[in-house]
Amino acid sequence: MNIQGGSGRIFEVDDTDAVVWTYLNQSSTPLFKARRYQKFLFPGDATLSAAVGVQVDLDLVGGITFDSRDYFLLMRVVPGPPSLQSVVLNLGTLDASVLASFTLDTLGPLPAAAVGRNVEIAWGTRGPRDFLSDVVVVPILP
Repeated sequence: MNIQGGSGRIFEVDDTDAVVWTYLNQSSTPLFKARRYQKFLFPGDATLSAAVGVQVDLDLVGGITFDSRDYFLLMRVVPGPPSLQSVVLNLGTLDASVLASFTLDTLGPLPAAAVGRNVEIAWGTRGPRDFLSDVVVVPILP
């Protein structure tokens, strides 16, 4: 996220420097707070190897807001077939420490067609479903 001095313009750019969103404060009231994306999932190994397969360890750090909440963990491969929107990897309840750990295991090599795609993983709350995290991207390499 970037903030441009006295103009009050706030904007975010992605990894390719394309503007994702922008906001220009039109009032004389100063902006005093802008929320940023918070990272909740931390991949232990940032890539998957299609040739040999691999395990990716993920740690979920939920934060006190989600203490004892039921959660789900989703995964999708992009680009992927339109019929496969996402796969639920795990369901559970966050404990008092609001931490959880997961292992995504390919159980061996992946098809050559998987190379160049990305695995996107996110988590959300259920009962009620009122939160969905930003995705963590894990690239599939040769």
